[in-house]
Amino acid sequence: MNWRDKFPAENRVYDTDNGILYNAHSLELLQQFNENSIDTIITDPPYGLKFMAKKWDYDVPSIEMWKKILRVMKPGATLLCFAGSRTQHRMAINIEDAGFILKDTLMWLRSEERRVGKECRSRWSPYH
Repeated sequence: MNWRDKFPAENRVYDTDNGILYNAHSLELLQQFNENSIDTIITDPPYGLKFMAKKWDYDVPSIEMWKKILRVMKPGATLLCFAGSRTQHRMAINIEDAGFILKDTLMWLRSEERRVGKECRSRWSPYH
């Protein structure tokens, strides 16, 4: 049996010899995976910033959600989770309370409002 046969075929958007990328509602997709079957999860969940007053961004994912993610991850697997700078602490607490061990944190620090296009190039300079 090929390793791919162990994973859901629906909602695959990219499939290589090294892995599969899915685009689906995470709660529905997670139910289709066996326990201890995932090596790495990379996710960019809602930040809890109430972006444009959208209901989906009211809060960061709950502890229960992270427990569902932890269920499908192999022991020692890696979770890379993006979070908003104003709510990253809430994300980290929920991830940790679900049973994950936090090892490292990477942050992008900005001192100004977000810039776009050519304006960005003229306003930012390298630190090295």
